[in-house]
Amino acid sequence: MTTVYKKCVTPDTRVGLRLTAEERKLILNLACLDSECEEIVRGIQMGKPILLTLDQWDDFGCYVAAKANHTDDEKLQHKLDAIFAVIEKILNCYSNEEPLPTTFNSEDDDIDLDAEVTSSAGSRHSVATAAAAV
Repeated sequence: MTTVYKKCVTPDTRVGLRLTAEERKLILNLACLDSECEEIVRGIQMGKPILLTLDQWDDFGCYVAAKANHTDDEKLQHKLDAIFAVIEKILNCYSNEEPLPTTFNSEDDDIDLDAEVTSSAGSRHSVATAAAAV
């Protein structure tokens, strides 16, 4: 059995994902994207990471997955699946729930979760955390 360690963050901590120009354009063309997510993506300067809380990433991933699952265009489905896979990696690396005694402690410097992840399409994505402004 493999133990999965998640970096514990507060519910208001934002985790960033840097999308390619093509991926960003694709996301903005989703008809199912809600206005809040669309505003956040449009408001981010090209080349800068999109910073969302884990709850927002969960909602965002649902929009991407829904569009991927309901399109007849196989190329579009593959691209959206690749974006969703990266969002899913974010959600699998971080937790905003109270840690269990055996859960990864964010004070531990031995594991670096702020790293790049590669989607199945070969795109490299930079994943970083940022403390939310209070």
